[in-house]
Amino acid sequence: MDRKQIVIIGGSKGIGKSIVEEFISKDCNVIFSYCKSESDALATIENCKNDDVIVKAHYLDVTSKDSIQTFVEFVEHNCSKVHGIIYCTGIVNDQAMILMEDDSFEEVLLTNLHGCFYVIKSLLPIVDMKSGASIVIISSTGGIRPDAGQTNYAASKAGMIGLMESMAREFAEKKIRVNAVAPGFIETDMVNMENPKIQKSIAQIPMKRLGRTEEVAKAVYFLYSDDASYITAQTLVVDGGRL
Repeated sequence: MDRKQIVIIGGSKGIGKSIVEEFISKDCNVIFSYCKSESDALATIENCKNDDVIVKAHYLDVTSKDSIQTFVEFVEHNCSKVHGIIYCTGIVNDQAMILMEDDSFEEVLLTNLHGCFYVIKSLLPIVDMKSGASIVIISSTGGIRPDAGQTNYAASKAGMIGLMESMAREFAEKKIRVNAVAPGFIETDMVNMENPKIQKSIAQIPMKRLGRTEEVAKAVYFLYSDDASYITAQTLVVDGGRL
């Protein structure tokens, strides 16, 4: 059985970790990147519940072209063709626009938008264009209807949606589908449920709860899978009806 080879950018924590686990559960071989914590990445591999698949991790700084090249070489060494790319890394540094430092604006754009472009562009030569492939970009509802005080984040996430739509039309004839998932408020280890701001956010959600990381992961897998074989250039919102 030829297993699908999936590359997940940002897979050691939060939504990215759940995406890794979802693809593993579907018998895919996975290579994922980490940036800050090798121990988290190793723990994800250690907790892999499917002994039939291959799961590997490698360091990647998406703001460094040298690091991107090293990561791509690692992928090439470990699989001949890539069938799926998931871009799920990003940073948040909210601040009122008038107070925002240039470095803060540029760092968020470099990681969220520029990194997405350069990583996917660098991986394209090893994407399987013969049998078909799928790319899913994790954007955010903040790129569709942003809140105040997040001009850098909103610009980066809206840019990722525009990047996705243009890529989808460019690569459709090459059998590569490109879509995005836009999560709303999602419960992760970093979310303090006792925080009044979190409770206020929950009150704005028709379903009256935060989303779960595994719910985002299942949306990602759907867009990757053959069940979405005629879907491209689309953004799937996962936000409990808030938008």
